[in-house]
Amino acid sequence: MRRKCLFMLLVLVIGLFNSLAIKGESDNDYIISNQGNYLEIKQNRHDKLVRDYETMRLLGDLPISEIESLVSDGRRGYLSGYPNYQQSYGYYCGPANIKQAIQYINGSSLSQDAYANHMGTSSSSGTYVYKMKNEMNYRQSTFTYTYQLIDTSNTNLVWTAILQNTLNNKPTILHANTGSLYLYNGTSLGHYITAIGFFGMNDTSVEKEIDYIDTYSNNYGRGTTLGMHTDTLSNIEASLMNRYIIY
Repeated sequence: MRRKCLFMLLVLVIGLFNSLAIKGESDNDYIISNQGNYLEIKQNRHDKLVRDYETMRLLGDLPISEIESLVSDGRRGYLSGYPNYQQSYGYYCGPANIKQAIQYINGSSLSQDAYANHMGTSSSSGTYVYKMKNEMNYRQSTFTYTYQLIDTSNTNLVWTAILQNTLNNKPTILHANTGSLYLYNGTSLGHYITAIGFFGMNDTSVEKEIDYIDTYSNNYGRGTTLGMHTDTLSNIEASLMNRYIIY
């Protein structure tokens, strides 16, 4: 009888320990250790944040003004139906991104060769940033594009520009170094990608994410690079350090 009581006590102690361990685990750690691939993790994180904010609203834990500011700050936005074209050559990321953007804005576009010829794209130097900006302004009249060098003094511009552009149905072209992007797995290439969506708020406790379109097709061990993908804002910012955003 005594042995049985000791066994039951041991089971209760172990159960209590496991319960405390789970409660002490962060939400993100729990999601990562108990879910599958990256997209499932992202969706579960998104769903949890939505539930948390809705719960706080219902319980009155947040003032109405603060809830409204969180919602108006974005949460989730993207350019629906954005086209994706694989670049014709290894150095055609500039023309391919221009073609996508013009197709989305105007509803029609020229060939990649037409844009490449007009911008002076070459295998030795690719496409210059200022020529990308000029081409965007020359080929459409809905938006006016400019460009800005990103460094440690203005990284906040990346988030605000992508958020505001997306809400206004305006593509944002990024002159990235791919080394910090998840799918490139440390492979550094000078490359143009286009930001077409975001998830997050100015609340610093929420991990911000950027949706982008890639025209280059390769696999560096984490899946194909061609297509629409999501990466963290911090990775996107790192890819633009001492490089340009065209917005």
